[in-house]
Amino acid sequence: MAQLVAAVYDSYRDLMDNKSDPRVNNWAMMSSPFPTLFICLFYAYFVKVLGPKLMENRKPFELKRVLLYYNLFQVALSTWLFHERYRADEFERKRKRRTIVREFSYSATRYGPRNQQLPAQGVKEKTHEILSVYILKFSSIETSHCIVCSVQSLASGWGGYYSFRCQPVDYSNSPMALRMARGCWWYYFSKFTEFFDTIFFVLRKKNNQVSRLHVIHHGVMPLSVWFGVKFSPGGHSSFFGMLNTFVHIVMYSYYFLAALGPKIQPYLWWKKYLTVLQMVQFILVILHAFQLLFIECDYSKVFVWWIGMHAVMFYFLFRDFYVQTYKKSNAAAKTSVNKETKVNQENAKQPNSEKENGKMYANEYKMATGYISDNGLRNRVFIDNRGFQE
Repeated sequence: MAQLVAAVYDSYRDLMDNKSDPRVNNWAMMSSPFPTLFICLFYAYFVKVLGPKLMENRKPFELKRVLLYYNLFQVALSTWLFHERYRADEFERKRKRRTIVREFSYSATRYGPRNQQLPAQGVKEKTHEILSVYILKFSSIETSHCIVCSVQSLASGWGGYYSFRCQPVDYSNSPMALRMARGCWWYYFSKFTEFFDTIFFVLRKKNNQVSRLHVIHHGVMPLSVWFGVKFSPGGHSSFFGMLNTFVHIVMYSYYFLAALGPKIQPYLWWKKYLTVLQMVQFILVILHAFQLLFIECDYSKVFVWWIGMHAVMFYFLFRDFYVQTYKKSNAAAKTSVNKETKVNQENAKQPNSEKENGKMYANEYKMATGYISDNGLRNRVFIDNRGFQE
């Protein structure tokens, strides 16, 4: 038994120390998955058990101002993460520009007018040749930059530098590769900040909104992203992060508007389309990930399945939520309206049918009491109330 435990531990250490990306080993929370696992488990315990227990005999907190600032922060953070890898492309563009300037300076010094190795005519022709080559290089860089700017919706590393078909991970220490890895770590960190979505529900005693989908989605994501940062920071699977941050920009913008109060509610008719957007996101991730099973690409098939199956799981969870929340609730509302209409129609027909058989029921007359003046006897009078409206 001791040998088995030792073998498992050695395999674990080999995986963590030798199979992971060495650039991230010393980053916060990256040495082991257990701190992340512990935080995720405690989150689930708090929002389902401990939090509701603590709030059981307390009044719900009024967190309107807190929610406004929180949602605004999430919009800003998601926007920054979405554009961060575009800025890495911008860094690469500036690096290429500096390289071309250095090359041009060297060529101009070597073949410039003061160089006596070439005749005057040769100097002129060589100068024109150098200018033509480097003007073309600069033009190609600026043109590609404009194209990237025009597709900022795909800015997160996918605006021209990354390939949608196959994108291996760059494990080098180049500035752009490191920036991409850091962006992945910050995306991982952002998953912890999203725990406050559920914590605020608990503090406001809106426990009906702490659904199975909500807890699973928020509880699983940090651990899932941890493995991506540890072993594959960047590359093909970062497509999921790019889409997810875009969806969160829209989602937290909605939450910010909703927190402004009832005056804004008439303009938030598009709430259910947030769930549709989530489902579209997962479909795109499934297609993008699983395409690597059919083509040659220097990217880990383990992470192809890891990302792809996560997207499949979340797609069906969100689809079930959409059906339960919008489809069945709409059907129930229509059924209720139809039943009420049918009852009203039957009540409208009921007096006529009763007149035909000559019967009169207690709820169809009014009772009045009066005195007859000639003998002073008290008489009770029943007045037929059928056919009259209240």
